[in-house]
Amino acid sequence: MSHTEYHGQTAEVNAPAGQVFNYLADMRNFGELMPKSVSDWQADKDSCSFTIRSLGELKIRYEKKKFLMCWCALPNTAAAITD
Repeated sequence: MSHTEYHGQTAEVNAPAGQVFNYLADMRNFGELMPKSVSDWQADKDSCSFTIRSLGELKIRYEKKKFLMCWCALPNTAAAITD
């Protein structure tokens, strides 16, 4: 099965990584993040469906969820992303 990747704006989130993961792991939370062009929003914990004006209906389902811990290295600094 092929997949498509979409990239949007980058934002800094001031919350523990585990809290962010748990929020994004539940599709029911995505409704409040959708633009006005989205209608017919329906979701459960692992899937969602919605309509985008001029595009049609989309259905998304999580296949896997995995929390990753990583290190970020910036010039002269090192910061851990932790829970």
